[in-house]
Amino acid sequence: MKAASVLTQDAPLPGGAASGFAVPATSSNESRKSWMVAVAAMYGLIFGPSAILVTGFGVLAGPVARGFGWTLGQVSSAVSVIALSIVAIAPLQGYLIDRYGARRVVLGSVVAFAASLLAMSSLPADLLIFHLAWGLMALAAVGLWPAAYLKVVSGWFDRRMGLAIGIANAGIPVGAVLVSPIAAYVIEGWGWRSAFMALAACVATTFPVLYLGFHERASQRAAVLSQPGVRSASAMRELWRDHDFRLLVGSFFLIGFTGTGMVANLVPLLIEAGLTSKAAVGLMSVYGLSSLVARLVTGALLDRMFASRLLNVFVAGALVASLILSVQASGAVLVVAVVLIGFIMGAEFDILAYVLRRYFGLVVFGRAFGAIFAVFQCGAALGAGFLSLSLQRWGSYRPGMLAFAAALAASMLIVHRLRPYRINVFGQPVGAPK
Repeated sequence: MKAASVLTQDAPLPGGAASGFAVPATSSNESRKSWMVAVAAMYGLIFGPSAILVTGFGVLAGPVARGFGWTLGQVSSAVSVIALSIVAIAPLQGYLIDRYGARRVVLGSVVAFAASLLAMSSLPADLLIFHLAWGLMALAAVGLWPAAYLKVVSGWFDRRMGLAIGIANAGIPVGAVLVSPIAAYVIEGWGWRSAFMALAACVATTFPVLYLGFHERASQRAAVLSQPGVRSASAMRELWRDHDFRLLVGSFFLIGFTGTGMVANLVPLLIEAGLTSKAAVGLMSVYGLSSLVARLVTGALLDRMFASRLLNVFVAGALVASLILSVQASGAVLVVAVVLIGFIMGAEFDILAYVLRRYFGLVVFGRAFGAIFAVFQCGAALGAGFLSLSLQRWGSYRPGMLAFAAALAASMLIVHRLRPYRINVFGQPVGAPK
């Protein structure tokens, strides 16, 4: 049996509905509920691990180091632990949400993640335990990475699925804006241990919102119970043999390699290009704002144009940004480069969630997203290190940025080879009656 036939078909439900495909809303009440799910998902992502562990680390690292008498370098190496944990956890999250349902996994992870943050307030002065604790927090938050939210949201929408995904995913940049000031305020007044307690409280506020507003569609719940493909490895083996899936894996590895590499080194890149340190740091707010705008705009555009074309627009923008940062550009041009980097880093997972639904349905959505997310993170870790190597080896970021431009061009060629969608906006295989 061909991969496509397995990956885009789900077990039938009574009445003829397909378990992995969304059915158009038939009442205004259902429409309101759909948007409520998207907003609840956004709130969950605001105080999720993407914001707290990744963005919040920079605020917490210094105070913890000073409190225990460690160097900042000793503490900062925990970033690698977080990155490796994400790579390991992403496929696990995908399996859990496909096997047991996203809502159940998300609610359990909220409790576990809040408890792990609370436990950090009693952290002993042991550097090994400190590093292990960040990895364990990432594991405790296994259900709170974007895949679980995006699977549920995409199951509620058809024609406006892209916009709904964009709204939900906007929670990540909003969280990046909110988490650091909250942590910094509490640290200044009460110390870093209290900051972990405050962040645990923020996570706890998501539980009632998600409990009341975050629900899988009946067809998704039935698929978890009735679809034997979810419980076996056969669907994933066929997924890895699939032409379009392999193209997505290759493209997102290169996007992670280049995009995250540029973001991780953005301030020193801007300084090398001619900005002062203060101006370079100030442009990070421009990056954050452009990332937020990209998530919302991308979602709306996905409902109107083919995803591979849209993705290549953003990748081309990142390519231009890499070329700008490889030369001595003026201040205004550097602002353009920062905006273009914000666009690709804000758009990538909106597009990924959309295309996975339109190519493969919802049966293996979690594991497909988790696999590509893990590959993306591997690329991210290599990209950040590659730019550092460029600086050490050649005394400049320029060779690394030119290599990034070549990698982005390769990504565009890969994306261009994606074939037409297999599932239409009605959640049916292309060519099926509406």
